[in-house]
Amino acid sequence: GGDLKTVIGACLSSMCVVSAMQAIAAMPSFVALTPLAGAGFYEYMSLTFLLSIVQYVLSTTITGESTARVGPHAKGTLLGLEHSLFAAARVVAPQTGVYLLKTGGVSAVSSACAGVFAVVLALWHMFKDNKKYDVKMQSSTSDERKEK
Repeated sequence: GGDLKTVIGACLSSMCVVSAMQAIAAMPSFVALTPLAGAGFYEYMSLTFLLSIVQYVLSTTITGESTARVGPHAKGTLLGLEHSLFAAARVVAPQTGVYLLKTGGVSAVSSACAGVFAVVLALWHMFKDNKKYDVKMQSSTSDERKEK
């Protein structure tokens, strides 16, 4: 719980760290040192599970916060815009992921994810307290809309 800006920052930093740990768990040198029979598989899958939990918390927090900041007449448009951005990511990510997987292996894919999360985290810290971009929700009644 806590302040939503803190939750978002904690989720982004956790995703960056966990993705970096995944990259380490998938490195051949780590796999060679792993005493378990799965040779890094269990570590990698455990981190994947942890990452999916953090991603769920982040997406739920962002969607809840963004829908709370718009009026009821704009909620459908906002959700449609969010889902179209998710779809755009699903178009670009597979080709990029396959390329990274072919050229650098699983460790390269996880490293790239950690890098993306690090960039997003840096941008978040740069702009999270910028009041210029802070939208204040003002509900207007139907009488106020008629006057406009």
